[in-house]
Amino acid sequence: MDAIILAGGKGTRLREFIGEDTPKPLAKINGTPFLDLLINRLEKFENVKNIILAVGYKKEKIIDSYKDKNNILFSEEKKSLGTGGAIKKALSLAKSNEVLVLNGDSYSEFNPIELLKTHIEKKAEISIGYRFEKDTSRYGSLTIDKKTKKILKFNEKQAIQNLKKTSGFINSGVYVINKNVFDDFENLAGLDGLEKFSIELIFFQKLFLLKKYLVLRFYPLLLT
Repeated sequence: MDAIILAGGKGTRLREFIGEDTPKPLAKINGTPFLDLLINRLEKFENVKNIILAVGYKKEKIIDSYKDKNNILFSEEKKSLGTGGAIKKALSLAKSNEVLVLNGDSYSEFNPIELLKTHIEKKAEISIGYRFEKDTSRYGSLTIDKKTKKILKFNEKQAIQNLKKTSGFINSGVYVINKNVFDDFENLAGLDGLEKFSIELIFFQKLFLLKKYLVLRFYPLLLT
């Protein structure tokens, strides 16, 4: 299985801490670039063959940091494509039929091989990792069927003036997706020819009614 790490974000909220020249994924945690933590975690699993870094902002610095690693490929964005556009572009470099996708600013202690196994067994098109959050007001939340573990509803992020502290489940930014998922469903989602789009706010929102989602629970350490 190949893996994609979304590493193209600007990290605007972190600028005052990491400076203007450091890409967000290279922000250091106890002296170690955050992206190193993600890559090192994936490399512990021999079934994860290639790691594709979807890079954009300050991409030269990320490429320079990992260009000597034979198992790392780079999907380079000339302009911002959003999470959906970045994944769609990076999938062209993937060789496996199922692809693990990780946000480049969150960390999860999970077994990608077990996730892949369950994804295949359940014949899912997209598997979405989620986690429990005591306060979902800053996130879009999910309504989950307790028995089947499938998504019943995507709840949009609350407007600032309506913020109420409510506990619930949120998308953790861990996915397994079938390589051809955009070929199969982008017409239904109204994405034909669209380069820039959010996989969370557009693609997932429009497709969850197809009920092709298996949802699992993880506990990522978010980089804030």
